[in-house]
Amino acid sequence: MGRRSILPRSAAEPAAPVMDPRPAAGAPIRVWFNKTFSSVRTVVARLREGDHEQRYHVTVSTAQPHTATTVTAHAAVLEPAGLAGEAYLDWCAGFCAERGIDLFVPGREAVRIAAAHARFAAIGTRVLSVASAEVLALLHDKARCYVDALDHALPPAEFRVVGDMDALLAAYRELRTRHGHVCIKPASSVYG
Repeated sequence: MGRRSILPRSAAEPAAPVMDPRPAAGAPIRVWFNKTFSSVRTVVARLREGDHEQRYHVTVSTAQPHTATTVTAHAAVLEPAGLAGEAYLDWCAGFCAERGIDLFVPGREAVRIAAAHARFAAIGTRVLSVASAEVLALLHDKARCYVDALDHALPPAEFRVVGDMDALLAAYRELRTRHGHVCIKPASSVYG
């Protein structure tokens, strides 16, 4: 079964079909973990260790060529530098189409990818998001997430939202008097 390319092309370039590179029935399920936390190394290792029937072919991609995760997967790919937002989403969709990825487990740009499940389904890739795009966006904004948790009677650790160095130092001094350790995080994103 063929599939059309979703990669950008010039207007003068004719649309050429891209053949579906997926193996025939009974072949391994192609799983891709894009750039994410280093803990995915353990997930990939456990998946491979328990895959006695060789049902899965695991690919990881990363921004760093020598991370431990690349050793645990069947295939490792270096992600192109400088891509973000829609350009990164386009690259991910193209990657899935070209490599016949059956299951995509996003880390980087998880909010954007979660909002694009239909786009990936159209090329035959299921996206395994840990939550909806709305919930992921909330989780990536720690200040808003903590306030939301308070609204649902789920008290987070005591926190302060600050906007400058003076406020940060004042919050640190205040919290340090009541707690043995103070954790300082940027309010937005999981990558800082």
